[in-house]
Amino acid sequence: MIGARICVPAVLFLQAMTPQETVDDRIYPADIEAWTNGADRVVIGTFRGGFTFPWFDGWHHLSRIEVRENIVPAEAAKTLSLPWVSPYGTSCFVCEEWLPYDGKFGIWFLRQRGDRLALFGGTKRWCSAPLELGFRNAVKDAAERRLKN
Repeated sequence: MIGARICVPAVLFLQAMTPQETVDDRIYPADIEAWTNGADRVVIGTFRGGFTFPWFDGWHHLSRIEVRENIVPAEAAKTLSLPWVSPYGTSCFVCEEWLPYDGKFGIWFLRQRGDRLALFGGTKRWCSAPLELGFRNAVKDAAERRLKN
């Protein structure tokens, strides 16, 4: 837990140094448009943490999203595999820690990274996250505009 003892003060320091009036967490139509246009896949579903095992380069996770609806591309719903690696040790600035999303239902923006999919967008914060389901219609509208262009 040494990393946690280092990360918590570092994050608190960075938050204290950021003027709070500049933090705007509101999601605007332009944000949704940009995430939809930048994603290779947009799905609605539930993230599952899956199986985890150690390897030479870190912890390997065989996670997945149980898709209820595909928005981009429009196709039949299926489970998407999301393998990822979290390096040994800790870092305050590594966004590839997806286990906190286990069981989370929402709108997922995904980008192809080599032979794998990775989370993208969904929040204005440092790391990517799922978007709340209340934005479903706005995302579907953005996807339709994407198809027309």
